[in-house]
Amino acid sequence: LKGVLPSFLKEKPVQPLNKKVLISSMGAFDAKTEGIYGKVIEASGYEIHVLTDYDPFIADIFALYGITKIHFRESFLKYNLFTDYEKKVDELFAKNLSSEEFFELMEAGIKIGKLATSTFMRKTRKGSLTLEIAEDREMFRKTLIESFKAKDFAFKVIETIKPDLVFIVARGYTTE
Repeated sequence: LKGVLPSFLKEKPVQPLNKKVLISSMGAFDAKTEGIYGKVIEASGYEIHVLTDYDPFIADIFALYGITKIHFRESFLKYNLFTDYEKKVDELFAKNLSSEEFFELMEAGIKIGKLATSTFMRKTRKGSLTLEIAEDREMFRKTLIESFKAKDFAFKVIETIKPDLVFIVARGYTTE
C-alpha cells in the first residue's frame, strides 16, 4: 500500500486544524477508503479521529495517511454506563405498548424504538413487528436492550472525543 498511495494523501494540511471529525470505521477492510475520505475532510481544517474495533494492523493502515488518533470501541466498554437495561425494557413491556408506540419511543432525542424495530426486521427478515408472537416479542426485547446500550455508548464516545462532525461510510443497510 505504501508504494501505491498518492503523495497528496500523505501530506499534512497547511491550515490549522481547528475542528474534529470522528470517522466511525468499519475496520481494516474499509480503512483505505475511510483514510482517503479523512484526508479530504482534513483539508477543510478537521483533525481526524477514528473509532474502530481493535485490530493490530488498523493503526498502521491509517498511519499511512498520516492519521494517528485511533480510538478503539473496546476502550469505551470500561465506562460504567447505565447497566440495568433489562429492567428498563421490562418496565416498558409492562406498560403493554403497541408496536406503533414502541416504534415512536424516543430517549434523549434518539429514535430508540425506530432503531430497535428496524434492527428486529433486518435480523428476522420480517416486514412488521407483531408483539403477540412470543418469539418476536423476545427478539424485539433483545434489540430494544441493544438500542439503549448503543445510545449510551454513542453518547459516551461523543462526550469523550467531542467531535464537530461524525463521518460514516455505510455500504449496507442503515435505518436513516
